[in-house]
Amino acid sequence: MVEAYLYGHPFPASLFCKLYKRNLLISSGKYLKKINFLGDDLFLNMEVFLKATRVKIINQPLYYYRAGGFTSRYMPYHFDDIVNGYEIQKEVIDKYYDDKRQYEYNGISIMLLNSFKTSLQNLMTSNYSKDERLTYIKEYIENKSILESIENHGSKRYFDKEYLYAIKAGDIEYLYELGESLHKKSKVKRVIKKLLSI
Repeated sequence: MVEAYLYGHPFPASLFCKLYKRNLLISSGKYLKKINFLGDDLFLNMEVFLKATRVKIINQPLYYYRAGGFTSRYMPYHFDDIVNGYEIQKEVIDKYYDDKRQYEYNGISIMLLNSFKTSLQNLMTSNYSKDERLTYIKEYIENKSILESIENHGSKRYFDKEYLYAIKAGDIEYLYELGESLHKKSKVKRVIKKLLSI
């Protein structure tokens, strides 16, 4: 289950659908010091699962939870959280998955670069001017974790060459347009969801 969290967490990371032994929760939380909000449940679960000796899965819908809310608003800490999350995952891989390090790095690099697209989209929900947004994008693509991820073999196979090249070449206009496009698509999805829920 820990390994699932290195690939975009196909096993649900949410806290609301799990019961924990008290001692596991009390002894966990070191990764949360590096996260503001985004992924806090994922990294707490990752740490708990590394310590747990047994896990039981109940395949019944015993709890109903309505998801959503925060992603439609600007999150100023989004980029920092995805980069810190990547660094936490690297730490876990280096400690627990040394024999499959490169394979696991593929998953977290793809996850980081997918999340980076969300950071670009998130930037478009801010009140910043275009020049300020471009400045942020420039800072983002100079980040060592982003630069490391674009060189990853898994990332090179997974992403369009144009996307990776734009990051490497510092094409902030291309990345700005990508963020705008993703933001427009998400607006349409939110409107459709709202209409369907009426």
